[in-house]
This record gives sequence, structure tokens and C-alpha cells, in this order.
Amino acid sequence: MNTKTRKLTVTAVFAALIYAVTYFSRIPVPVIGIVHFGDGIIFAACAALGWWAVPAAVIGSCLADLTMGAFYYIPATLVIKSVMAALFILFLKLAGPKSKPIAKRLPVIISGMLFAGLFMLFAYTGYEVLLIFFGMLDDEVILLFGLIRLLWSAVQPLAAIFIGTALIIGIEKVKILDFSAPRVIEEIETNEDSGVG
Repeated sequence: MNTKTRKLTVTAVFAALIYAVTYFSRIPVPVIGIVHFGDGIIFAACAALGWWAVPAAVIGSCLADLTMGAFYYIPATLVIKSVMAALFILFLKLAGPKSKPIAKRLPVIISGMLFAGLFMLFAYTGYEVLLIFFGMLDDEVILLFGLIRLLWSAVQPLAAIFIGTALIIGIEKVKILDFSAPRVIEEIETNEDSGVG
């Protein structure tokens, strides 16, 4: 299996995981809507796939919005999750190559998740201001609970940092997801063909 086919396959798997975790981990919060833990999977996808994580994030997140009945959030999700993933990928590149020990890269990686998560939080808040302007949300209710909403919504990026950090450390140890080292895959396939292992 060549590298492009592997990346397409893993991208599809991550899109499905992002959808499943977003949908099944959702916590309904009165007035606010929901919080969920799917962003941690997006961060893990970025570490595993690089730029291929952007379509995985968009597909998984938009499908979750659709099946949860939040179809009016889909345009925002399309843009916000794309930018969130792209921002974090830039931080991953800034952290240095995977050959550099994870402990030395981790501060930049965590900073990247925090920055991307805060962007997501404030971008959705801005989008909801537009929804209020166009009469799609109850402005009195949203403004009354605005601070509570912001604090509750902050749970999502904070949880994503913890989940993402744990998964990224794990991904670092699973060389089969390191697409920059195809020799690992070739070695596995060679061993399978020769009956080794």
C-alpha cells in the first residue's frame, strides 16, 4: 500500500472517529447547547496526518452537526474546524521534527492546542452573535447567560488539550502512523510476506 492510499485510509478513519466522539460524547447544557470531546481527536489527527487532518476534521465535525440537528452551525464548522486544525498543524511544525524528543516539543504542542482551542471558542461565539443578529437565536437568553456560556464552553478546548496530549504521545510511539518513515511499513509488509512474526 503506497503512502497516499494509507493517508486516505487513515484520514477516513479519523473522520469517522471525530464524528463518533463528537456525537456520542456530547453533553447537553441548557441555553448553551452542547460541549463535546471531539476536538481532542482532531488534534491527534493533525499529529498523525499533517494537512490531511483538515478534511478529516471538517467531514467528521460537519456530519456531527448535521446528525445532531444543528445544521445552521455547518457553515461555521466548515471554516472554524479547518482553521483550528491548520493553526495546530503550524504549531506542530514550529515544535520541530518528530526525531526531536517529544518532551522537548510538548510545550509548543500544548501551546498550539490552547491557541487553536481558544480560536475555536471565540470564533463560534462570534458566529452566534451573527445568528442573534439574523434572529436565529434568542438574544435575551444568550446575552443573559453569556458569561456562563463562555465558561462552560471553555471546558471543551481544555478537555481537548488533555485528550490530544495523551493521544499525541501515543501516536509518537506508534510508528505505523509516521508517514515520513515508509520503511517501517515496508518492513512490516516484508515480514508478513516472508511469514516472520
